[in-house]
Amino acid sequence: MAQQKHLELEDLGKDVKKVLIDCGKQLTSAPFKDNGDFEFIDDRKTLEVASRDFVKMQSSKVSPWARSMAAVSDLKKPDCRLIAWRFSKPMTLPIPLSVTVDLIPCEISGTPTIGGKPVEVGQSRHLTEDVRVHPSFTCLARVYGPAS
Repeated sequence: MAQQKHLELEDLGKDVKKVLIDCGKQLTSAPFKDNGDFEFIDDRKTLEVASRDFVKMQSSKVSPWARSMAAVSDLKKPDCRLIAWRFSKPMTLPIPLSVTVDLIPCEISGTPTIGGKPVEVGQSRHLTEDVRVHPSFTCLARVYGPAS
């Protein structure tokens, strides 16, 4: 598989979009912790429950995107983590060297952007460097690289 470029868009398909919408509904009422510029879910169990169908779908034959990303096996590696973030104000999201992030929106409000590009549920943006985000959206973030 070719290496993805910064801000590369990946359409995840209709079936994944439906699952992400359900995930977004669950995350709407989840307890997020404030991290200054954005919020995150600190409770692993809440995240696992909300993202269960998304993670299952990635291991199925349903999604060509999921098969190409080898997502489930990646999530078992120590250098790959699934996180939920909520962006409610403009900020620059820092992406450390040797880390890449796939932002996977599951709930949006208004006209949010990632690096000036529109945010859509059912699509993923690949990040390899710092990026400006504008609210408001909640997303799953697949983070590859050493934990900080």
